Amino acid sequence: MAAPLASAARRGLTLVELVLALGLFAVLSVALVQVLDATLSIWQDAERGRERMEVETSVAEWLLRDLDYLAGGSDGDLLYDWAMFDVDGDGIANRPLPRLRLVRRASAEDLLRLGLRTPLDEAGEVGAAPRGATPLVEVVWCLVPIDRPEGALADGALRLLRGERLLGDQSSASFFDRTFFAGNGYPRTDQLELVAAGVLDWRLLFAGQTTVLRDGWKAGDDLRDAAICWDARNLQRPDAERSPQNRAWPGMPSYDGDPLLPRRMRFEFEFERPDDARRRTSLASSVAADDLELDVMEPDHLPNDGELVLLGEEWMRVKASNGSRVSVERGQRGTRPVPHKAGEQLRFSRTFVREVLVPMHREDWSL
Repeated sequence: MAAPLASAARRGLTLVELVLALGLFAVLSVALVQVLDATLSIWQDAERGRERMEVETSVAEWLLRDLDYLAGGSDGDLLYDWAMFDVDGDGIANRPLPRLRLVRRASAEDLLRLGLRTPLDEAGEVGAAPRGATPLVEVVWCLVPIDRPEGALADGALRLLRGERLLGDQSSASFFDRTFFAGNGYPRTDQLELVAAGVLDWRLLFAGQTTVLRDGWKAGDDLRDAAICWDARNLQRPDAERSPQNRAWPGMPSYDGDPLLPRRMRFEFEFERPDDARRRTSLASSVAADDLELDVMEPDHLPNDGELVLLGEEWMRVKASNGSRVSVERGQRGTRPVPHKAGEQLRFSRTFVREVLVPMHREDWSL
């Protein structure tokens, strides 16, 4: 009888073996959870990147289409200027935001959508076109702060709007009318549609007839520089008193009846998702308007040296970082150095860039 009992005991697990088995199982379980978590994080990052790329690509394709169809001749026009906005809700307009107005050729789809060509109705008749309309389209793009409910805290988020109308359509006001935008910079009409929200920045650069691009795009006030403001009819429509960004490019000739279009354009977008904002670092202490160093909470979340960050309404360039101390170059992209409170987020994103060659110009590759 003793032999069968001893054989059964040898076939079971001792307490030490059971503890070791449970420990090994726990280690394998933790490793499996970590692998699944890492896989899920990679998948989420890929989905966020794909979603951002889809937004960037769709917005860029829409803008490229408008710029590719620019209309020349006496009916053509292109106006790119800036207005000042209060983005952070402090009651002071410190942030220059751009708006683009242009005239482009209309496609058959545009004419059908805007009413110049109306499909047959039930009676088999074609509807009349709007009075005074021509097969050209006025387009407006503008960047404005997101509307907030009364008393809600502003977070600096921007939205990109777009509108279009048939040139000469007397049923609506022209986008080039001086009263189209109100004194606060917002459009006076509800004709504009939302293109994208969560925009950090959107800007264009223009290469004129004397702009040199061999060493890249450089904005400035010299004939060799690119322009940050453009008035194709040179009628002083951008208001330099409203924003310093509205300074005229020195190479613009006098208007002689035909608009002067740039020979090349470059536009840049920066989009920010809500998840991106939650992962940004913040100021650990307040910053005066003349400080050139920031004390941040999580320096690992900063961009690389040389890139730009948005703090409130002010753009800054990161020069170097040493632990939590970051040296910066203040007042970039037309913004002004202002004081900042502890806890404000430093925001940044990847820059999406495209260039457009205006087909009405013969490109001189020596410039």
